Amino acid sequence: MFDIQTQLFEGADIRFGPIDHEKDPQVESKWTHDSDFMRMYETDPARPMSAAMVKKNYEKLEKEIEENKNAYYFAIRTREDDRLIGKAIINRIEWSNDVGWIRLGIGVGRIGARGTVRRRWDILCMGILREEWMEQNGYKITN
Repeated sequence: MFDIQTQLFEGADIRFGPIDHEKDPQVESKWTHDSDFMRMYETDPARPMSAAMVKKNYEKLEKEIEENKNAYYFAIRTREDDRLIGKAIINRIEWSNDVGWIRLGIGVGRIGARGTVRRRWDILCMGILREEWMEQNGYKITN
């Protein structure tokens, strides 16, 4: 399945990385003003957020992840210019049942010269499932 050369956090066009507390809040704040993005990503009522509010949410999320140890958050960035294009979180992990929930949000319409996000969506999903979840010996994902 995996060999020692498998890159866990990088693909041909994208890579998964940590939150950048200086740059990411401004980008994600714009996404919260996009009703289509919010309707598809959030189950809670959508509300526009300032960059400061997004930054507070990042801090809250990181604290919850550290305390509960049952979630993984990834910023999705282009390899070409390290631009934030989306986010992914695997949460509600039940380690005894190898089950977790995944939430993906793509906040831009294009990844770059190679095409639209929709054409790359299957690659992105499979990358997260194969590289991140299966690495943790998980077998079932619910969306």
